[in-house]
Amino acid sequence: MYNATVYETRKNGQEDWGTFVAEVEEIGGKFQMLRSNACCCTGYEGKIGIEKTTGNRVAYYDLYMRLRNPDSEYQIVLDDCQGYKNKLSGLNLPPAYQV
Repeated sequence: MYNATVYETRKNGQEDWGTFVAEVEEIGGKFQMLRSNACCCTGYEGKIGIEKTTGNRVAYYDLYMRLRNPDSEYQIVLDDCQGYKNKLSGLNLPPAYQV
């Protein structure tokens, strides 16, 4: 298993839809998401099964995310979440709550 940055873009153009962190695993020759911070508590996290139509192994969470957002493409980058960290460091976040 690897920690990765996932870039979500719209299929119809270059629109950046989101960047998030995911735990991925190589299944069937490609990297698939097992869980992420984009969508939690689905019940599919970490589950791997057999796709009925093709007979290929598939991560249920990856399949869920792709069916949930059919207009999106996901680019998985194995960078130990560095892309996500860089994106966060560039955001103008409010100061932490102080007592």
